[in-house]
Amino acid sequence: MPSRHRTHIHKPYIRETLIKLYHRQTLQYSYKIMHATFSRILCTVHHTPYTIHHILPVLLL
Repeated sequence: MPSRHRTHIHKPYIRETLIKLYHRQTLQYSYKIMHATFSRILCTVHHTPYTIHHILPVLLL
């Protein structure tokens, strides 16, 4: 019985840690995507005057 009690105490902590890790990874991943997309758009705009049809798929990726 005491082992069950111990797991009950540690469960929320483990869950919190997992959620924090997940959120951190998600943030890093979304930041990488945003950065890549932004730089791609900047390059596209800078090098050639592309139409909206060429920039739109890049934004949607």
